[in-house]
Amino acid sequence: IWGRPRTRPLPWRISRWRRMAWMTCPGNHEIEADMVGNTFTAYEARFAMPEVAPAVQAPSPDESDCTPSAFQGVYDYGNAFYSFDYSIVHVVMLNSYTNTSVGSSQYEWLKADLAKVDRSRTPWIIAAFHCPWYNSND
Repeated sequence: IWGRPRTRPLPWRISRWRRMAWMTCPGNHEIEADMVGNTFTAYEARFAMPEVAPAVQAPSPDESDCTPSAFQGVYDYGNAFYSFDYSIVHVVMLNSYTNTSVGSSQYEWLKADLAKVDRSRTPWIIAAFHCPWYNSND
């Protein structure tokens, strides 16, 4: 059941978690299919991140491989990718589990988002995502 926590947190952790700001990005543990096969539905319900647009989802034909390069589902907008400013930093949260090619929703959004950054106000840009898009592993 996707609404149930996976582990029971220790009491001291609970008090800390309640005082912390959570800015999350989706990863392989959030690929949980709902009854019609859409993935990331539970992630959308658990977290409320700055939404660029309503979430767009489509089922993955094969959920057994959650490697970003092999995952074929669609999860754009919603909590999938977004940005925010924190002091002098512009933070970009990206989705490793969606199409990232030129012309994709995330690519076009990122291009427009970075074009709007005022580097005199936010000279630092930090990007975060769950796993690397590229690596030297064979």
